[in-house]
Amino acid sequence: SLNAKIDRLRLLARAKFSLGDMQQADEIALELLNIDENSPVILEATAMIKDMLGKVEDAEQCLKLAFENSDVSSIKHYALRLAEFYFFKSRFTDAVQYHEKSQPPMENHPITQRYLIAMHNSGDWKRAYQIAQKLRGEAAALPVISEIEARLAEHIDDLVHARQLYQELITLEPSNPEHYFRAALIDIRQSDNQRAIEILEPAIEIFWDNSLALIVIAQILAHAGYSMKQVLELAFHARRVETNNAQIRLAYIQLFLSREKELDFLDPDVVDVDTAVQIEVDGNRRWYLILADEHIDNSRNELHQTDPLAQRLIGLSKHSTVIISDHSIRTIKGTILDIQSKYVRTFQDSLINFNLDFPEEDSLIGFQFPIRDQEKLVTLPNIG
Repeated sequence: SLNAKIDRLRLLARAKFSLGDMQQADEIALELLNIDENSPVILEATAMIKDMLGKVEDAEQCLKLAFENSDVSSIKHYALRLAEFYFFKSRFTDAVQYHEKSQPPMENHPITQRYLIAMHNSGDWKRAYQIAQKLRGEAAALPVISEIEARLAEHIDDLVHARQLYQELITLEPSNPEHYFRAALIDIRQSDNQRAIEILEPAIEIFWDNSLALIVIAQILAHAGYSMKQVLELAFHARRVETNNAQIRLAYIQLFLSREKELDFLDPDVVDVDTAVQIEVDGNRRWYLILADEHIDNSRNELHQTDPLAQRLIGLSKHSTVIISDHSIRTIKGTILDIQSKYVRTFQDSLINFNLDFPEEDSLIGFQFPIRDQEKLVTLPNIG
């Protein structure tokens, strides 16, 4: 049958594509069109192959022809195919146009959700808000639909309604950090910092292994007047877990510089847990970081607090001598040159190496400090 032949050729094109044979896959698309270039079914299958090959304009043209050539019984199907095509290409205005021709179901359905997202993202906020409210009715919050309703409620300053929806969405989707962020930011806008803290504190444990979420929680808590030591601890954990993320590195720098006063815990006199220690041995200098965390990365010179070297270091001050290792052949000793809070050390490392580690990022271009001036970075009120 024709449908069987179309399916066979489409699968063959996908196989050729998987093997990297783009020319053969494109020839199969041409073979399809040669069967009947006006057939909506064939045009749709051809569009799928063209889209797979990255020939977006050809795919769009095939889908438009399929829609134009369709009859009453299939026109909604091809309208939906175009709507979905445009949606996933982020052409939201076009997506809305064809979603409306397909008449999406007015219920909580993935197609309706995408229709509403497209409407929101195309700037048709009034209608998106009205449809979202209609879909929810008097019921509790719905995924996606109520999130759009809440964001638009924020936009028109109906903060009480938006906050209530985010609270319901947190219960409905507790693993979505965005709901916590937005609820807390509304609390801050309403000068209720304590409420913002109360909603974010439980989120810390939930998103402890999600570095991007954790750094945002730290940023919002800082705005809410949370303990700066706890804010820096969250930021430190996010920075330590995901060392190669420019966003997290930059956020850590900004949070460190956002403190309004000098904090005693940033300037330790003796080595302790959560301090960085610089030791010189035979003219060679190395930093060690002493942590209580069970997950220690020795390649980054991290020491668990129970490590023998850490135990020998704890309690010592600058210029003290410490035994690095004690073997029968030779005892290796070092001198403590510097002691820093882990937060200060991480800040300096983040700032000084930012442009080197992320050469494509221009966020800190122009802020280059010579190595000899590292100690000055600790007391800079801001950079800019």
